[in-house]
Amino acid sequence: MAADHGIFIRWQRPIAGREGHAVELFNSLTSFLAKQQQQGNIESFEPALLSPDGSTVGGYFLVRGSRQNLDKLSASEDYLNLLTQGELMVKHLGATHAYLGEAVKTQMGRYQKYVPQARLEIK
Repeated sequence: MAADHGIFIRWQRPIAGREGHAVELFNSLTSFLAKQQQQGNIESFEPALLSPDGSTVGGYFLVRGSRQNLDKLSASEDYLNLLTQGELMVKHLGATHAYLGEAVKTQMGRYQKYVPQARLEIK
């Protein structure tokens, strides 16, 4: 069964002079997530590096799992330490909850419930 929740960890590019450390951190995060997957704490993860386009996203990890397990993961010392190191190595680091699979339908239904209230009259 596919996970309905995720964590989207994104960054732009390494800070000048910290490229080597950023590569080491990327490898550390990859190893950490592989261990979490082996232990059954997450369903899967996928890293991606994007072609340069001038945006604030140059790469990301999409971590998939149950909401409960992802909440535990994001509160763990190891995860928080990796993100703290990342803030010192790369620009525009961010991590946010993601709705996937069936959770997209639920979240979109929640959104659509309020669309009529948010409409502006166009004259």
